Amino acid sequence: SSSRSSSSRSSSSRSSSSRSPSPSAGRGIVAERHDLWTLCLALIVCHLVWHAPANRLVDSLLGIERLDLRQQPLGAIDAQPLVFLLPLVALAWHDMMHETSKRFLHAVPDKVLCYILRVAGGYGIVQVLAQDLGIKSGLNQRNLVQLPIVQFCLLWGGAYALTGRRSEGMIAALLYFVLQLNVSGGELSGVCFEEV
Repeated sequence: SSSRSSSSRSSSSRSSSSRSPSPSAGRGIVAERHDLWTLCLALIVCHLVWHAPANRLVDSLLGIERLDLRQQPLGAIDAQPLVFLLPLVALAWHDMMHETSKRFLHAVPDKVLCYILRVAGGYGIVQVLAQDLGIKSGLNQRNLVQLPIVQFCLLWGGAYALTGRRSEGMIAALLYFVLQLNVSGGELSGVCFEEV
C-alpha cells in the first residue's frame, strides 16, 4: 500500500513536471509573443519615416490608384489606401491579446518614461488651451513643437495620460500619423475640419 502511494506520487510528480513548462521555456514564449509586435511596430515606423517611397511602393505593388480628394465631394473617402492600417490593426490586436508590459526604450526606466509621457501630455493640453485663450507661442517654442518627433511625443503623451497605458497611447498616436502620411498620402487639408 505504501509502495503504491509512493509510486503514484512519483508518477503524478513526473506528469505534473511534464505539464508545467520550465522557467526558461516561459521566457521564450514571452519573447515570441513580442516578435510580431516588434515587427509590426518596425514596419509602421518605416512607413512613417519614409512615407513617400513607402506609399509609392505599396501603391504600385497593390495597384492602388489614389483619388484626388480635392476634386471629390466633401466627405468622400478613398478606401484603397486604408490597407496601410493593416499593420496597425495587427499591432493593436496583438497588444490587446497580450497585455504584458512592453519596454520601449531600454535605456530609460519605466517610471521615468511614464513621467515624461504624462508631462508631454500635460504640455499638449496647455498648448491647445493657450492657443484657445489667444496666448502666443514663442518663435523657438513654435519651431520646436513643429518637429515631427516632438509632435509624436506630445500626442503619445496626451493619449497615455488618457488611457493610462503606454502601448495604447502609442498606437493612438501612430494611428494619427498613419492616417495623415500613409492613408492620405501626405496630402494635408487647409484646416482640420472644413465644416466647423
